[in-house]
Amino acid sequence: MYTVGKELLVCSDQVLIQRRQWQELAKAATVNYVVGLKVEKADAHIWDVLAESPADLVYVGMEKDLEDWKADVGKRNAYWIGEKFEDALEPIKTRLT
Repeated sequence: MYTVGKELLVCSDQVLIQRRQWQELAKAATVNYVVGLKVEKADAHIWDVLAESPADLVYVGMEKDLEDWKADVGKRNAYWIGEKFEDALEPIKTRLT
């Protein structure tokens, strides 16, 4: 449904409302967890919000992708905890308890 330069054709008003709500929640959170979402600079509606959020970012995916992004945006409180969800379950559980 989404790609750079593509117009939102289906329920665009609702998508924009949900996007704004997500942005507010991401900025208000103490921790944001990202699981299985590739770091794509073109996805500014996601990654710019996470960079600007004062919340910790806990990431599951490719470590190099996160480290490169952190260096690019200056986000210091972003942490890689595993490449696969199954590897990250225990660290996530530990952080939540």
